[in-house]
Amino acid sequence: MEALTLARDPDEPDANQDSAACDADRGVAVIADGVGGSLAPRDWAAELTGATLEAVVTSLEDALADAWVRSVSEWTRHRPPPKVPLGVDLKASASTLGIFATDAHHWWFAAVGDVNLMHLRSDGSVAMRSSLQSRGQYDSVPGAFTDRSTSAEVRTSQGVCGSGDSFFLFTDGLGQWLVEHTDEATLDRFCRMDEAAYRAFVDSCRADHGLMSDDATLVRIQVLSA
Repeated sequence: MEALTLARDPDEPDANQDSAACDADRGVAVIADGVGGSLAPRDWAAELTGATLEAVVTSLEDALADAWVRSVSEWTRHRPPPKVPLGVDLKASASTLGIFATDAHHWWFAAVGDVNLMHLRSDGSVAMRSSLQSRGQYDSVPGAFTDRSTSAEVRTSQGVCGSGDSFFLFTDGLGQWLVEHTDEATLDRFCRMDEAAYRAFVDSCRADHGLMSDDATLVRIQVLSA
């Protein structure tokens, strides 16, 4: 498992509001995208990914709920509500969130918001092109985890997998481009990219206006024999 990320402004990596975490031994990967305009989106996304990865639960939906409880507890303990001018509504911290898990024979995915997943078989064929099917869904899929409410809608999916299969978990900065470029050659290229190649790819797509100007994060997962 490996996470590749590039901030909207490559010269300001600390402004990246995406967050990702992996535990290869447990076969678990988590990704989040802090919502721009909310309070401290970068820190909230990082809080959620860390809490989700540590959650010990029986289902991914439980993991998301458990992570929210842990995150809000830590958030309120370490980050008191900021002071705002009288009469101004205090915004919440908000982030999309996705969690993927595999036992080398099966896979599970749960997400809040427009985090997306693709599945490539070991022979290079595409098993699942996208859990979101069009650019338009990125604007219409509801939900974000906030520090105020647990009412977010959770999308789930699952399937079978085998040794050598690859999965790609990604935020909307990359996802809106990928839903229209899910050919096997493109996905195979993602299997082989190192950090330098990923940055060159994102820079090139942004220059051609094919990739939205946003943080772009990809978690790459390869299934190994059990």
